[in-house]
Amino acid sequence: MPGQWEHKDLYREIVTTAQEGMMVIGMNGKIVMLNPAAEQMLGLTQEDVGNSFANVFLLREGTDEFTEAILDTIYEKGKVSSMPVDYLLDGKTRNLSLTTSYIRNEGEKSVVVVISDVTELNELRDAQKALDRIEKLNREYEKAKDEAKSLFLSNMSHEIRTPINAVLGMNEMILRECRDKQLLSYAANIQSSGKTLLFLINDILDMSKIESGKMEIVRVEYAPENLMMDLWNVIFLRAQEKGLSIRFSLDETLPRTLYGDDVRIKQIVTNLLTNAVKYTPQGGIEMNVAYERKGGEEISLVISVKDTGMGIRKEDMGKLFENFQRLDEEKNRNIEGTGLGMNITMSLLKLMDGDMKVESEYGKGSDFTVTIPQKIVCDEPTGDFEAIRSRREQNLAKRQQTFEAPEASVLVVDDNSMNLTVFKSLLKRTKMRITTAESGKKCLELVKKEPYHIIFMDHMMPEMDGIETLHEIQKMTDFPNQDTPVIVLTANALSGAREGYLREGSSPMYMPR
Repeated sequence: MPGQWEHKDLYREIVTTAQEGMMVIGMNGKIVMLNPAAEQMLGLTQEDVGNSFANVFLLREGTDEFTEAILDTIYEKGKVSSMPVDYLLDGKTRNLSLTTSYIRNEGEKSVVVVISDVTELNELRDAQKALDRIEKLNREYEKAKDEAKSLFLSNMSHEIRTPINAVLGMNEMILRECRDKQLLSYAANIQSSGKTLLFLINDILDMSKIESGKMEIVRVEYAPENLMMDLWNVIFLRAQEKGLSIRFSLDETLPRTLYGDDVRIKQIVTNLLTNAVKYTPQGGIEMNVAYERKGGEEISLVISVKDTGMGIRKEDMGKLFENFQRLDEEKNRNIEGTGLGMNITMSLLKLMDGDMKVESEYGKGSDFTVTIPQKIVCDEPTGDFEAIRSRREQNLAKRQQTFEAPEASVLVVDDNSMNLTVFKSLLKRTKMRITTAESGKKCLELVKKEPYHIIFMDHMMPEMDGIETLHEIQKMTDFPNQDTPVIVLTANALSGAREGYLREGSSPMYMPR
């Protein structure tokens, strides 16, 4: 029967070349067959065929799990399926997977053991687990680092701004109340230098926020004419002090109300205007605001700042947006700044899907143009900027006389006594009745006794901070300040702080110092 022999030869070829080890054990415990793969995995040879399974394995070190699994099958007539066992071979533990079944060979029952070496697979799995663990730890580390950086920035923002604001606040009182021209001159210099220091600190904090991914774009409805006036007020005196001419122009058809982050737009353009004043020794500065319709409610706000200043060399254009870089250092060594402004500007533009173009001729001046997508809220035209500015200045002159509110009762809570002094001094002309508390605990005592029209609350205070104090007030019932609004006064101006404070109360306001 040639067919039967052919089949036997085929089966033998399959068993011989199989990657899995195969071993057949008779019910008398003797090894009947070993294929080459089983020899390699178990460290056996064909000389072991015919020997007792027990004699071959029982006395071998590191084969206990393997031996026990096979004996369970032979003597208890059980069945093992994909059972993992450890097997010591040549001083190295191998991870084997066993599958057993029964066959009959010429009337005799035998056990077939199929063996897979899964050592490398397990090592890969262990390595993957270790890699996953490392990645998890790395994520946790990065998260903890970001949280620590945010906490550090928040603390630094508060700790640095607080004394600067106290200096500027007390200096403001000198400017308001002093009549000595020489002292007023000194105070004006203090004010200028203090604001410059504040700008430098803001740059450093903003760059840290951008690098840590904490900078957020907060879009709101705003009036472009207000943005223009703010920019004019920021730059007019600086340009005047240097004897520079300054001209603002506005497309009269620009929609009256837009939707976007006007705070960041103002920061971008303020940086361009400030640089224009810094790097323009003579001549003047022009700012033009225009727009391009994109369809529907979408427009591109186009703001250009042109100066007659030093200009930029072609070879220096690539350095323009690098951190801590000041171009033409020999000429500009006396110019104040961190060298972060343009980098921050480009980062903010990127966050708002905006763009910037720069044209410059060395020795003649530069033209910076930013384009920022915005949405139209009210399509009525803004009008002529000069008319708007003239009207605003006339209204401002009429409002020079401060209001008085002798019946108003205000509570101010702050652990810094200098801040309390500044607060009281700035509101002195209003004749308000101002009560101060230097701790959250003292605040809780006062709100139980006397009604206040408004409460100003510092955030970072020892023992009980402003948020904790607010929560304690919110828990109170039947007390005279049940509906008194609480305004946060804080030097913490980091991104997300405003939203965090709003979440803490039902409708608290937020006013950064």
